[in-house]
Order: sequence, then C-alpha cells, then structure tokens
Amino acid sequence: MPGEESRPPLEELKEDVVEDLGLADAVRRKGWAQMTTAAAGRVGGQMVRRLVQAGKRVLRRRES
Repeated sequence: MPGEESRPPLEELKEDVVEDLGLADAVRRKGWAQMTTAAAGRVGGQMVRRLVQAGKRVLRRRES
C-alpha cells in the first residue's frame, strides 16, 4: 500500500493480489484485521497459486 518503503516479498505479493481481487479499497478503509474470512481465503489461495506458478517456471528453466 502507499507509504510503505521496502516490504518483504510476500507482503508485496499479498498487496498485489488484494489489488487484483478488487479488495484494496476495503483494506485501506478498514484494515487487514477487518477482512472477512472468505476474502482472506481468496487472497491466500491466489498467493499460493502464484507462488506455485513461479516455482514451476523456475523448475522449467533449470530443466532446460
């Protein structure tokens, strides 16, 4: 989110996912702690999906 300098990579990923899911405004207004369980699950699921995809890309490059 704006105003944050160097963030850990997983925080950056989480914020990218929240933006992509259209939840960023709600997080800015209410904060992370007020996110519903369903929304948190969607964010976590998308994070895992992206991490798995990134891992597969790395493995494919190593195999070539």
